[in-house]
Amino acid sequence: MSASTRTPPNRLRRAGAAKDAGFGGIRSNALTPIRGHPPSPPLSARFPRLKESDLAPLCTARLLTRGQSFWLAGKVENRLASTEEARLFATVADDSQRPFQVMVLNEAGDEFSAQCECLQLPVCAHAMALLWAWVHEAHTFEPAAPADAGRAESAPPVSPLKQAWADRLQAVNVSQLRAIARRHQVKLKGNDRASVLAQAIALLADPETPRRALRNLSEAQRCVLQIVFLLSHEGAESVPHPHSGAYARDANERASGIIARQVQRALGWESPQEVDGLLHDLLEWGLVALAPSPWQHYESYIVAPGVAPLIPGGLQIAQTPPGAAFDKPPFDKPRATGVETITKDALAHYRLAGQTLSVPEILFLSRHLGLKTRSTPPPPAHSEANEVLRHWPYVAEELVKLQVRQGWMYRPQSALTVPPRPPYYDDASLARLRALTRNSANGVNDDTLGDFAGHIAAAPSTGSGRTPDDAVPDNAAVFERWRQLSTWTELWLAQRDGALTVRRSVMSAPHLSYASWLQQLARARRFILRVLTLLEAGPWYTLESLLKVIHSLQPDFLYGASFLPGGAQSWWLEAHGRKVNGQDFQAWSACDGRFVEELIRGPLCWLGAATVALTPGALRQAQDAGHALFAFQITPLGEALLRNNPPPPSSRKASAVRVHDDLRVDLPVGRTDMSVYAALNEWGQFESVNNGMAVYRFEAQKAHAAFEAGHTAEDILERLASLSGAPVPARVGDQWREWWAHYGQIRWYRGLTLIEFADDYTLPELLRQTDLREHLLYTFGPRLIAVRPDSADAVARQLVKKGYTPKIE
Repeated sequence: MSASTRTPPNRLRRAGAAKDAGFGGIRSNALTPIRGHPPSPPLSARFPRLKESDLAPLCTARLLTRGQSFWLAGKVENRLASTEEARLFATVADDSQRPFQVMVLNEAGDEFSAQCECLQLPVCAHAMALLWAWVHEAHTFEPAAPADAGRAESAPPVSPLKQAWADRLQAVNVSQLRAIARRHQVKLKGNDRASVLAQAIALLADPETPRRALRNLSEAQRCVLQIVFLLSHEGAESVPHPHSGAYARDANERASGIIARQVQRALGWESPQEVDGLLHDLLEWGLVALAPSPWQHYESYIVAPGVAPLIPGGLQIAQTPPGAAFDKPPFDKPRATGVETITKDALAHYRLAGQTLSVPEILFLSRHLGLKTRSTPPPPAHSEANEVLRHWPYVAEELVKLQVRQGWMYRPQSALTVPPRPPYYDDASLARLRALTRNSANGVNDDTLGDFAGHIAAAPSTGSGRTPDDAVPDNAAVFERWRQLSTWTELWLAQRDGALTVRRSVMSAPHLSYASWLQQLARARRFILRVLTLLEAGPWYTLESLLKVIHSLQPDFLYGASFLPGGAQSWWLEAHGRKVNGQDFQAWSACDGRFVEELIRGPLCWLGAATVALTPGALRQAQDAGHALFAFQITPLGEALLRNNPPPPSSRKASAVRVHDDLRVDLPVGRTDMSVYAALNEWGQFESVNNGMAVYRFEAQKAHAAFEAGHTAEDILERLASLSGAPVPARVGDQWREWWAHYGQIRWYRGLTLIEFADDYTLPELLRQTDLREHLLYTFGPRLIAVRPDSADAVARQLVKKGYTPKIE
């Protein structure tokens, strides 16, 4: 448990419920005692007064008694009670005389949070000792205020990897911790669980530990580890904790980890016993971790924290475990042994297509185009028959035909077509986007890429908490937004030619909402990306062999837990009006496999993460093939994005910027260096995109804003000459130098506030009695002044406080 704000603390309700806990170190100097306050009682403390009966529901009887013994032994020291929040701090020693920093927070009513350095979850005896001291000796707690900023900033940061391991090891006993240490040939010191746990966390959080473990794995262990990585619902380290809100919101997810039988079925092995043994080996190596679940009574596993980036390295699916030979395959369907590679010479008859324009560039330029989103069409009148139908797009004529039959909502055969949603932007906005995307489609409709960019632009930014408009997007940020995107799906791309249809059972209305369905498809996208993560950059892979691997691993990857009670599907795909058999690979490939195809030839190709070989129409007819994509290649950029590594430097030669005498700058569309767009956007005003050129124009207001940001005229002219590869036109240089010469004499302000006084005496009086001088920009005369735009409210408050009644216009 810790004082870290990155993860929620333990929540201790009187009902006994527990939440996630943190890890790290709570320092007693996090609060500074306020000297001079009366020591008894701390009336300024906001922590509520408690009785002994209030403590019992917070923990087990054993912890309550042990905490009482610590308090009675006088081991609760450095007692502080915050004056700002309902927090208690103390240093509590245990039987081994080791001190632990403890914090207890009263969040609301009977809900408390506890954090401690001992890492005992969900509550420890040290926290209970602190509460025992508060119950009986509240007068001994010193009132405290937040520490000064300098001391707080000097505190060492908490390691996220240690935090993750602390969460994962909460259910592991001491003998299992020692087994992990023995596997790594490390001897743990001490006998108490807190000391052993802290040493185990330090061992497993060492970046060299998983690398050393991977070097010692057998082929069978490596194969099992890859399957656990592939089958994880949310990837390696983003699986929701069973006590977290994200986990509770998804009622269909009955397990947070992968069990041995799932791995066994994906591998095609006959028995799960050997898989179970290999999983325990990986557990001791620290490469997988237990994922306790309230829904299961057997062990489930996830990839351990920090291990996922190290797993990639050739996808192989074994038919049988080492040393075992089976007379017959364990399943009727054929087992794939890997993704086939082909030489580039074999692609002579195919059309190769790669990235020609970066999606970040589209997002950046589209901000200036004044694009408008498409209004949501009103629901048909018949949708009032069912609340859930209003959230699903459907064909109104189909609903009318169904409603003719009595009891249509409760018939298993009642189903509706789910058409793709209309494009994000309206027709006029999509037409404006074609100026940016017309050379980037690679065989797809321009509106498709524009629709994708619209959803990406509307998606919230991850990690930094900033909106997409706050910064220049890059490939990594856009890729992560796409990975998590749940308002758009590749299935819409597969539906565009009309051969593929999405159908859903009307009876599923109470069980599956449209938003949950899109979340399922987003999880399916992440599963495919995990499969692609195991492929290397450079070789050409055939789509058919990739689909065989996916079909052998998880043929129902699209559907997740979308099944009605009794095993019936709540939605399914139909090819040419017929529901296909998912066990038949050819039928599955022409239906579910289209999702994989569109993911690769669509967003993955648009982002420059893959190069694709498309089958010409004549060759497709001769081969009777159902896929336009024949093969694909992961690019170095794609490998970096898939594995969350820094992107490699671009090898594309950037087109030169063109600077004109009329202060206009043309930037050729198709650059991957987004810093040039950011610079021109800072120095000039964006005008339009014409003939493959993004047009900017230099203006005095933008120039002064650039000077305010720290640029000089000579710096800007030097950068323009470097970008254009030629000297800057003389008129442009003279204009920038003139702006620079007048800088300091002319300032540009937006929302400037002017104050006009009724006489000549008020201004001198205010300058003497208030801090108006600090907000003053310019004095036009004794009755008219200009103040800073962000100071208007402060000045108005001071005028009112002095007895004046300003009229605000």
